[in-house]
Amino acid sequence: NVTSHLTIEKNAGGDPQERQIFLSESEIEKTFDVLNQYPKQAPLTNKIAMVFYLIFGFRKSELISSKWKDFDFDKQEWVV
Repeated sequence: NVTSHLTIEKNAGGDPQERQIFLSESEIEKTFDVLNQYPKQAPLTNKIAMVFYLIFGFRKSELISSKWKDFDFDKQEWVV
């Protein structure tokens, strides 16, 4: 293995510190305030996508690649 001589501590900055990354309610409110100030740059579809990201915690590519058949509104499920 050509990387066997490398170590996390010496060559990759050490083990990352454990942390939780999340937005506070005030940060979310500020974000939507700014989006509302610029409706041409942030149309309703973008705001809806942002809400989905915040609620479901998924990636942009997962939303973009989803089809309507992936959503079961009766069971309130989304199959990714």
